Amino acid sequence: MWVTVTALAFALPNVLTSSLNFIHEDEVGSKNIAAEINLLWDKVDSLNRNNQQKEAINLLLNSIAKEHADSIKHTVLSQILDFYLTKEVNESRQKMAQNPKNASAYLRLALALNLLGQRFHAQQILLNGIKNNPKVSSLWLKIGMLELESGRDLEALDVFKEAIRLNHKNGEAYFQAANIFLKKFNKLDSEEILEAKKYAFKAAFIEPKNASYLDTLASFHFLSGNMEEARLLINKAIELAPEERSFKEKLDRFND
Repeated sequence: MWVTVTALAFALPNVLTSSLNFIHEDEVGSKNIAAEINLLWDKVDSLNRNNQQKEAINLLLNSIAKEHADSIKHTVLSQILDFYLTKEVNESRQKMAQNPKNASAYLRLALALNLLGQRFHAQQILLNGIKNNPKVSSLWLKIGMLELESGRDLEALDVFKEAIRLNHKNGEAYFQAANIFLKKFNKLDSEEILEAKKYAFKAAFIEPKNASYLDTLASFHFLSGNMEEARLLINKAIELAPEERSFKEKLDRFND
């Protein structure tokens, strides 16, 4: 039967009490769902308090994806994500108003806005962030990511290069730049190939235990005919992320 979600109210007293209305479950089922939500929110809140916003959002997104077959849980979790993002927007704006030099606030606000479907607004926020913090590499990196999402690879590459110029230890910027070159490897001249390999190598050197970085470097070696090195790197990537099927599929291609 339909019952009001009083069981869920205790789980998230300050989060979804007003947004959740009904649930098609018995009372025990409602309490079980409430307990699950409460546990999830505790994890999200803990990550957020430790300034791990991306991890908190990924936890919510993965939880939503896992419940795609359960319409009720999927709806509840989606509402939690909307609440979280709205909360992030409001809190980040307050921090920016208090301190225009707070680069982290611009990054958090842009990430939340982008996930809420406001990519252009997110980009404007980042540009304002750069205006106040022109030497913060992470702001440039995030703009580059938005350019990539919009399909503007060349513009993104220029932005990643600026992020690298500002911070030579920005492994993600090297990685993203390398992947842009990788997409058009067959059209690169010898000088561009050397530049691309440099980016891929630097990313893997900065974060040698990042499986994705090793995967990209392996691809460059494979395309350059360095089969032994390519297999060595992709095997390392598999060791680091054994759950990633694409790495194993790539190893199969390398062995053909």
